[in-house]
Amino acid sequence: MAEKQKPADKEKVWVTGYQLAKIIGVSPQRISVLKKQGRINETKRGFHVPTCKRIILEARETNGKHLPVDTKFKSLTDARTAHETQKAKLAELEFRKRSGELVEKEEMIKFCTEIITVSKTRLLGIGSKVAPDVAGLESIKKIKAIIDAEVYDALNELAKMK
Repeated sequence: MAEKQKPADKEKVWVTGYQLAKIIGVSPQRISVLKKQGRINETKRGFHVPTCKRIILEARETNGKHLPVDTKFKSLTDARTAHETQKAKLAELEFRKRSGELVEKEEMIKFCTEIITVSKTRLLGIGSKVAPDVAGLESIKKIKAIIDAEVYDALNELAKMK
């Protein structure tokens, strides 16, 4: 009776990342990077050698152009330049904040809310405050002067807010 060929005699189909790297001729780190980028997939059984080999060899032949690139930078220098630029912008913002040129968003919202509340209260109160003073007046000039004086008082109070 003929002996069955043992699976060890055949080329392995499912392998670990380290074994795949040796078979294809790349570093284990390269396999890890390709896995993280989603270019090759690892299952519970491991990496499927024929599929991974085909994908990696195609990427080599086309210089990876047909694969999605997960970065907007063309080189490490571009990435470093962008990183340093971002750090400089953050440092400038921090400096401007400490020097008093910038304020926190929450502080500004609180301040604006306070101004609007005071404005609303003062404007709504003008009618009841001046009504007794203008009730018996017939001269429009005098009525206008009393109302204007109260409006100016309200505006002066707003101008003094900090």
